[in-house]
Amino acid sequence: MSDVPPKKPYTEDIFKKEADLFIKGFLGGFPKNDMNNLLKDRISKIEDAGVMSTEEAIDFIKERADYLKEFIKENPGETFPELKADGGRIGFLEGGDTKYNAMVTEMYIKAGGKEGTGMDIDTFAEKYFKKFSTGGRVNYDEGGSSVDPDTLALRKRVEELMDDGETFGDAVRKAVKELENG
Repeated sequence: MSDVPPKKPYTEDIFKKEADLFIKGFLGGFPKNDMNNLLKDRISKIEDAGVMSTEEAIDFIKERADYLKEFIKENPGETFPELKADGGRIGFLEGGDTKYNAMVTEMYIKAGGKEGTGMDIDTFAEKYFKKFSTGGRVNYDEGGSSVDPDTLALRKRVEELMDDGETFGDAVRKAVKELENG
């Protein structure tokens, strides 16, 4: 008997993630012939798995490529958005700034996620970690401060709780709950 585990099935989700990667490579400057060959290989693989027809796979690739081409026109120099999942992180912070998303995700997890904050991650980010354009006179019409009062209050309360001996994660969770409850 072999110690090799059975091969995992090739699913639609795996196909879409791989195809998305190769489409981004194609549009992002990788050798187009290589990316096309990889896409053709994945189309054969998903068809052989009996999960999608060639036409369905090609339709997905065309739709995703069109979406990404439009994204490039409207957002020059920005990072490609991630393929939306069927649940969980749909639309998560609209793609973009990886460092910002990582920071918000870390804070959200430390605050207890949906159960600890009572809100989804996008709402949490919008409320406590608003993104602003950089430079110039951002929010000058609002008195000159580019920092949301809720963000300042959250930061101040987290620092106070940590001074009282709370861990960072516990301090964030408590501060978020306090601010939510008024």
